[in-house]
Amino acid sequence: MKIGSAICLMDIITLLKDKTTLISSDNAVKITNNDMYGLERIYFYIDKNKLILANDINDINEDLVLDEEGINLYLQSAVGMVINNKTFFKNLYMLRCGETATFSLKDNSIVFNITQSKLFKPSNSNDNNPNHYISEFSNILDQLALHLKKYAGDRTIILSLSGGYDSVLLLHLLNRHNIPYITFSYGTVNNFEIPLSQSLAKAYDKEHITLYYYDDYLHDISRSESFKQFLLWGHEGCVQPETAMFPAGCYIKTHFNTDDYLVVGGFGGDFLAGKFDFHKAYNNPFVYIREKRFLNDNIMNCIDFDCLGTTNFEKYLNWELKEYQSKMRTNELKPLSFLGIDYYCPFFNDDYYMFWSTIPISFMENRYFYKYYINNFTDDIIKQATNVYEKIMILLKTSASKNVTAFRETRYNDFYVNLTEIYKAFGNNIFSDDFMRTIMDVNYYAACKFIDFWLTYNKGDNLCKTLN
Repeated sequence: MKIGSAICLMDIITLLKDKTTLISSDNAVKITNNDMYGLERIYFYIDKNKLILANDINDINEDLVLDEEGINLYLQSAVGMVINNKTFFKNLYMLRCGETATFSLKDNSIVFNITQSKLFKPSNSNDNNPNHYISEFSNILDQLALHLKKYAGDRTIILSLSGGYDSVLLLHLLNRHNIPYITFSYGTVNNFEIPLSQSLAKAYDKEHITLYYYDDYLHDISRSESFKQFLLWGHEGCVQPETAMFPAGCYIKTHFNTDDYLVVGGFGGDFLAGKFDFHKAYNNPFVYIREKRFLNDNIMNCIDFDCLGTTNFEKYLNWELKEYQSKMRTNELKPLSFLGIDYYCPFFNDDYYMFWSTIPISFMENRYFYKYYINNFTDDIIKQATNVYEKIMILLKTSASKNVTAFRETRYNDFYVNLTEIYKAFGNNIFSDDFMRTIMDVNYYAACKFIDFWLTYNKGDNLCKTLN
């Protein structure tokens, strides 16, 4: 790399791929993460005057030391993510989507500053006629479908179909553009999405694959050699690992020639469409973030909200995009990457995301515009399916207010290795017994995630002993 004279004392190692802009000047190096969705992560490691830039932690050939402050922040959050640019390791940081990092020298050591290069700004439009926006939205959706068709080539789509708004909108686009596909659903036997997705596939006369998660199957998967390797492979220390898709990926890998198929999902499609409590997000965004993501005051005080927009609502949306959507969605897809399965997320598209900055904010409320399009511009089968889905979700949320844990277990299909065994093996080596018991009692979900991370970086010795 050609660098200016004032920073020639920097030892810069770049291991970066695409979607990155790297600019050097006489006194600084700037790097911008142009990816809005977190699919291409950028990490930077600093040791005095050494700067290493990489998309994968595993490419950084340094002895990484665990950062207890970062781990503590992680444990205090039910969503299991380290806030801002921190990771689990000292001197190692993550450049989040749409951010620019500026590196310079001070007293022969590298210092850095993070700025926001891309922010989502809601519209102030007062044009409340949804039909005035339909043509543009429809054109964008058609372009998404054409991009997908081009990327798929001769391959058949395996559509992850839940019956929710994202997946049925993709289903609509596949039918509309005559793109070959089969459908796929997975989960426990009491997951209402499975019979709904089966009915949709039958209505369109499409092949449907169902994978039921049952105890013996998950027991075998969680103790398989490939799952051990997955735990040791890609759980990068900054957000919770998602293992729910691992058994689904194993099934696809086993039963399909993956060179002939492309996995497609509707990840992130309806977030900006209003998949949040609009009034709480608009009127009390910081209280809402704390409640929705189970963040305590200690974590809230660590978040730099001021750089995320001018209004409170902007700050809320940009925090969700950077701290939750991009990180969470990326980790949900990690099992497919590990298994060598190609996947595509049509809604991870700049034009699609920017569309939501052109419509009135009120159209985001309860996904008003999203539902308006589906209910008026798709076929009767999809309209009926989304109506059923909406009614079931209302019932589930009503029961969830009485039992949040039961709701999570019904709605999501995460599976984990036996926590009791792992606690016996690792509890005393991580934190005090009382501390770990408190974390598990209050937040079993986050504790499981943390244990996965700890196993990942424990070099595998005790992991194998525990799982064998």
